[in-house]
Amino acid sequence: MSRETLAEKVEAKSPRPRPSIGRRLVRVVVFAVFLIGLFFVGGFLIFAQQVASARPPAAPQADAIVALTGGSARVEGGVELLRAGAGQRLLISGVYADNSKQSIANAVAAESSDLFRCCVDLGKAARDTRGNAEETREWVRHHGYHSLIVVTSAYHMPRSIAELRREIPDVRLIPYPVRRPGLDLGDWAQRKEIFVILFREYLKYIVVKLR
Repeated sequence: MSRETLAEKVEAKSPRPRPSIGRRLVRVVVFAVFLIGLFFVGGFLIFAQQVASARPPAAPQADAIVALTGGSARVEGGVELLRAGAGQRLLISGVYADNSKQSIANAVAAESSDLFRCCVDLGKAARDTRGNAEETREWVRHHGYHSLIVVTSAYHMPRSIAELRREIPDVRLIPYPVRRPGLDLGDWAQRKEIFVILFREYLKYIVVKLR
């Protein structure tokens, strides 16, 4: 047997050196980061598609209605539902301290003044979505409601429902998404400003779910 052939056999039988613990750890970390990134991107795509395709239910019915401030379409949607008899009362949560029922009624529709006097409550303590949920919790408990129509923008709805479910898990929530005039969420992949709105809301939604 030649010396070269013997050396080749010895080399073939020699075990290959195993990767160091450091290298294996790096591989695990890289793979974990890849998976997290994949789930993050996939989750955003699902989130954006669900928000863009969200539509309000036809003829919803509940004990009461809550509209979360942040746009005139939200308040108008809540008032229209109240006028249609979808709920007994309406809470407008997150109202500025200097706003009154009359000023809001005038901004929405002058003919709503009587409706505001009898069946609308203003919540002025909330400063964010979590505050909306806490304010709604106190209002719901005070009146003893068991079901609630939630009126807010379509992109804001997932986070709002998540916050509300944390505060009032025993109350049935009916999402009623409304759309800001001029904001077509269906164009989120083509319009940077809409993409940014959805992406920021997605990040906030993740924070709420992980809290």
